[in-house]
Amino acid sequence: MKGRPFLRVASLVLLLILSGTAVPGAATTELSYAGRTITISSPGSYVLTHDIAESSLATCIEIRASNVVFDGGGHLVDGTGTGGSIGISVPGPAAGRNVTIRNVRVRDWDYGVHLHGARDSRIESCVLSDNLFGGAVLYLDATGNTVAGCTITGNGYGVVLSSGASGCAVSGSRITGNECGVYLHASDGATLAHNIIAANTEAGLRYCLSGRSTVYDNRFDNTLNVDFTGEPLEAHTCSVEPRNGPNIVGGPRIGGNYWAQPDGTGFSQVIADRDGDGFSDDAFPLASQSVDEHPLAPSVGFIPTPDPTPTAEPPGRTPEPTPTAEPPEPTPVPTTVTMIPFPISTEPGVAGVPGGAGTPTDTDGDRLYDDVNGNTRADFADIVLYFTNIAWIAGNEPLAAFDFNGNGRVDFADAVWLFNTL
Repeated sequence: MKGRPFLRVASLVLLLILSGTAVPGAATTELSYAGRTITISSPGSYVLTHDIAESSLATCIEIRASNVVFDGGGHLVDGTGTGGSIGISVPGPAAGRNVTIRNVRVRDWDYGVHLHGARDSRIESCVLSDNLFGGAVLYLDATGNTVAGCTITGNGYGVVLSSGASGCAVSGSRITGNECGVYLHASDGATLAHNIIAANTEAGLRYCLSGRSTVYDNRFDNTLNVDFTGEPLEAHTCSVEPRNGPNIVGGPRIGGNYWAQPDGTGFSQVIADRDGDGFSDDAFPLASQSVDEHPLAPSVGFIPTPDPTPTAEPPGRTPEPTPTAEPPEPTPVPTTVTMIPFPISTEPGVAGVPGGAGTPTDTDGDRLYDDVNGNTRADFADIVLYFTNIAWIAGNEPLAAFDFNGNGRVDFADAVWLFNTL
């Protein structure tokens, strides 16, 4: 199809339609706030046009339809911290199926984003902060939902799956500085993968009467990483069969989780990886039926700067200069390493795209990151992921790495470029 741009673009649009992806040109309704609850009652695409500051409403935005995409446009939905208040609500189950909430900042509510019985829906690329009860609350048979690519901080609970919110996934998110990072209550079959769950004051992950979760390739770094409550304790899968990475701490293989603690005594910090396979040499038993068979080891190779070794000099003494006649002694391999935040990248600023498998890569050395979904190859899935996240990529990724056609911006033409180069 070279030399026939119209046919190439038409073919790309057709393929995106067949893949279930909305295409440019579909009607998008602009939403503005006028002091009353914004109610979405019909399927379609909606975009918020401005910030909402210090709203005192009980519910600010309510989505009462299925097959809805709500794009916050990067804007703020801000409340006043009132008990019982909700920033964005999706009440099901009559409606609330296949709803996507993305690219919005939700702050100072009791419940930041509340999926009440909603199903097969997504909260993606959002910032959920300083909400009294929880940042993302999935409640009462809210099954099959996903929280992906979010920053969730300063809440009571970061993510709550409660009362039958089964089969949900939390992936690629930074869940830090909450009282409890992730809380699973009476909800089975959750998947937690590729998250940073750190600096949460009570627990990183708390279970209560929940079982059969799969938890792998997360970086835990809390004083209490996992808290089991309620009887009986149920079984959880804490690692997957090892496969090629990179993993959440930049190591070569994916398997279990990285277990750290702020004082440096976490399992992954103290158990050696003598055979260099990227995993600690011992399995990590969290509870009687929950064992991480492949806990991740620190990855020195991806660390830009090791922790400096402190040296003590007597007061007032000037350190002696390093002799120049002999070469300096080799720098020893550090016993501790400085962790770098998720996601790990090979180009400064490149981050994992929401919904992808890992950090994007450059497959042919031209410094364009054509492997958008991070599965180590360029394929049609990269086009779909790029297209569905154009706004996110434009706001979060380095332009030089994702401006494929060199026109100085991230846009639909870059998706066409990807398509043409397959």
